Amino acid sequence: MASIQEALASLRQEIGGQQGRPPAVQDETPCDSHPPPPPLPVPSVHQASPYVLHGHSEIAPPVVA
Repeated sequence: MASIQEALASLRQEIGGQQGRPPAVQDETPCDSHPPPPPLPVPSVHQASPYVLHGHSEIAPPVVA
């Protein structure tokens, strides 16, 4: 079984070898390809249904007889 010092030395060698290369990004498209899709629109108070605004609405509620 390797000692802690040997494990640290091997990690330092791996890190030292990777500093000269750009990090490899997996499962992602390059930066110069299509831009990411815009985030989904979050409805603001002005876009919400009139029924959501604290129970007040500009539309008359149905009359219960």
